[in-house]
Amino acid sequence: VLEYSRIERREKEFRFTSCDMEDVVREAVRLFEEHNRFDPREIEINSAQHISKIKMDRTAMVELLLNLLSNAAKYSSRDKKIAVNLRESIDDICVEVVDRGMGIRKRDQKRIFDKFFRADDYLTREIEGTGLGLTFARYIAKVHNGDIKVMSQVASGSTFTLLLRKTHVLAE
Repeated sequence: VLEYSRIERREKEFRFTSCDMEDVVREAVRLFEEHNRFDPREIEINSAQHISKIKMDRTAMVELLLNLLSNAAKYSSRDKKIAVNLRESIDDICVEVVDRGMGIRKRDQKRIFDKFFRADDYLTREIEGTGLGLTFARYIAKVHNGDIKVMSQVASGSTFTLLLRKTHVLAE
């Protein structure tokens, strides 16, 4: 909430440096596992190729990934496995966070990135949250010349995909 407040007041500063996305993902997973050591999740990191270094604010990107991992854990009580897939195409670097949780209704998928939006159904009523996490994550993605997309099906899980355009962000 405090970080989002800084963003709204335009006080959040980003410091871009050359970073390895695989290292950033591993750091986010390590921090997530450390924070959730009493409710562990099996997290599998998959990368079929070497990923180019890009310029990013490492701390902000770790925050974004922690948010996606936390949501995957919160909404996946029956199956604790989370997959993080990394790949690179000609135009993008892609990080997917995949869970096998309760999924998101089609009508809510466009709104989940709206500030304070919380899906209101019997499955999510008991889950704590502010409705700011995905708004904050998408903002960070946009600052990095990217976006976050969701694909989800109720009772089958969700895939949140961070796409970072390589235009202007490839590191030397």
